[in-house]
Amino acid sequence: MERIKRSAVACDNIREHGADAPILRSFPFIDFDNNHFEICMTRESLGEIALSHVIFETRDLEKAKTFYDQALGLKSVGEIDDEHYFEFPNHQLLAVKQVDALSDRTKRHGRAVHVAFNVRQEDFDRMVELIPACGGANQGDFRGADGLRAPGERSIYFSDPDSNKLQITTLGKENWSLISNEEKWKRTAENREKMGRGLSRFDRGVKPNP
Repeated sequence: MERIKRSAVACDNIREHGADAPILRSFPFIDFDNNHFEICMTRESLGEIALSHVIFETRDLEKAKTFYDQALGLKSVGEIDDEHYFEFPNHQLLAVKQVDALSDRTKRHGRAVHVAFNVRQEDFDRMVELIPACGGANQGDFRGADGLRAPGERSIYFSDPDSNKLQITTLGKENWSLISNEEKWKRTAENREKMGRGLSRFDRGVKPNP
């Protein structure tokens, strides 16, 4: 907390939460790109440094709660300041909060901005069915189309009912995470050429104008 304060980002006060909340203490701050963060003490240990929780906006709270309960299979564990929390099996948390209108950041579909979850092979196909059935939208897997998935690895990008962008991945037996960027670009270019498509400015690492 002291290191964060010294970095000169915008900080709030320490928050103490009640016994019915899934979080004991939290310290909110905003980074230089206006991303909102907290460091938290949770009731279940997540290790020394881990993702505690992510909060999404929703225009329809009950629809969002149904989506995260049924489509992703998360457990409802409580509420803090109108933020409704769901727990993963490893005790990490996701929350949804009702708003009158979604922020521009939520509505913007930046490909690099999403939250990804690892799921079990035996759950993947059923989740792919449940996501649209519960109000989400399957957006496919551009990395798979570019030949960047290891054998047996499957993944889709999708949005929840409020256009928050998400991803589920079930891993194969091989680990391709250490493939060099040069090899990734080579495979991408080869697969795009087969499909009659070129590399976009985003793919080439050129940041598009806002």
